[in-house]
Amino acid sequence: MSNTYFQRGSSKIDEVFDVRSGVYLCGMKGGSVDIFAGGFMFKAEEAYQIKDGKKEDLLRDVTITGNILQTMLDVECVGDDFGTSPGICGKSGQDAPVSDGGPHIRVKNVAIG
Repeated sequence: MSNTYFQRGSSKIDEVFDVRSGVYLCGMKGGSVDIFAGGFMFKAEEAYQIKDGKKEDLLRDVTITGNILQTMLDVECVGDDFGTSPGICGKSGQDAPVSDGGPHIRVKNVAIG
């Protein structure tokens, strides 16, 4: 894993959250990517139910899975905000400093469990 960022878009945050029902995922607690097939799985640090554009109930143990290229095609809205988060990527005792970041993004058709 390296540093991953999404470029700022043009939508206001209330536009990103303009959905009847959804899930808001914040941060990640690890995951994996199949570099050959393009599949991914990440666990969210926090997750909230969205109802009528508002953050509601806190959800527990939420994981997102999908295909990288299909997920990129399913991006519906990109916010005009931007933030970064430092982290560590590691495997078998080998750690490397990494970071991720970008704006709030709304994606359709993602498997959440």
